[in-house]
Amino acid sequence: MFRQAALDALSSPEQLDRTLVVTKPLGWLALTGVGIAIAAALVWSVMGSIPTTVQSRGLLIREGGLHSIASLGPGAVRQFRCEIGSHVKAGDTIAIIEAPELALRQENSWLAVREADSVYRMMIGALATYQSLQKATATSQEKENRARLAAAEQRVDHARRKAESTKGLQERGLVTSATYFEELNTLLTAEQDLIAARTSTLQLESTTSDDALQKRQQLLQQEQQLRAALRTARETDLQYSLVTTVISPYDGRVVQLSSNVGQLVTNGSPLMVLEVDKAHDTPVDVVLFVPPLEGKKIEIGMDAHIVPSTVTAEESGSLIGDVLYVSEYPLDQRGMASLIENEGLLSYFGVQQEPPVEVRVRLRPNKAAPSGYTWTSGKGPDIRVTAGMVCTGSIIVKDQAPITLALPWLRRKLGLSNG
Repeated sequence: MFRQAALDALSSPEQLDRTLVVTKPLGWLALTGVGIAIAAALVWSVMGSIPTTVQSRGLLIREGGLHSIASLGPGAVRQFRCEIGSHVKAGDTIAIIEAPELALRQENSWLAVREADSVYRMMIGALATYQSLQKATATSQEKENRARLAAAEQRVDHARRKAESTKGLQERGLVTSATYFEELNTLLTAEQDLIAARTSTLQLESTTSDDALQKRQQLLQQEQQLRAALRTARETDLQYSLVTTVISPYDGRVVQLSSNVGQLVTNGSPLMVLEVDKAHDTPVDVVLFVPPLEGKKIEIGMDAHIVPSTVTAEESGSLIGDVLYVSEYPLDQRGMASLIENEGLLSYFGVQQEPPVEVRVRLRPNKAAPSGYTWTSGKGPDIRVTAGMVCTGSIIVKDQAPITLALPWLRRKLGLSNG
């Protein structure tokens, strides 16, 4: 009526003849796993590290590699003789600028040269005519003066001899003293006529010389005006050439056109950006623009991870570099413009919100990698790392053991924190 198992249980309720099973083998296995995990967590909390990073945006550059070509005067872009990616040589014409105001000034300057030259030539002809007439007049007057001077000299000589003769007669009593004084007055009159003739001759020579000198001085002044007008015209030609014909100062590759055809430009307006050929021999650096409060945490030699905009960190990893330079003061807009050579990127890097700190990172080279640089993912992706790439950067400013992060929390929970 009753089962045998039930009857056996009633006959031996303590079951002292059986082994007591405390934990099953599967439980021991699970407990061992939990213990290993806790031990590993404890070891990691002491021996491991959690990095504290500063995030920022930046740009890949080559030192001295990018150069902005700017307009040297006001005008309108008429033509670009190159395009993005094309190679130009130093001395090549890379753009043409229309400058109507400068062209008008150039035309007026040469008009002034022609007018000054015409006046100069007229004065040369007038001086030649004057000198010819003056020479003829002077010759005629010179003959008259010579004849007058010769006659006066003869009268003086005759009067002197007669006065001397009369003096002898007067001493012998043959003539009166009045007769002698009359002859002396005749001599004096003759000598005065001689002096007048000589004075007239000197005045004629002086007048002729003064008139000629005045004419030559006027001609010299006009020549100086002509030279000044010619110098101004040549300077205007040079300025017109410099403004309207944009010449490349370097061998390099066009990486950006900063203006459009037909766009009005002023003196200093950017036209294009060149990457200079010789810059390929210099390493690629990264310029990061870090918020000023975060920038003070960064020191030279810290590790940095750089992710170019052409890849994703999840798939390709990041470039590894070292902090090379940290600016002491934040950059203003002018300082950033000198680094970026592109006003359009200033807002992207947030210079309008707050002036950033400049941080330069030198990428670690790796000749075995396709890109030539070291990646967190080994050799990294097969891409070309070039100047001008926009990137994001992560700078490791501190490595902490995990337990140091948990201790403040435990202190607060246990009520052991000071204050």
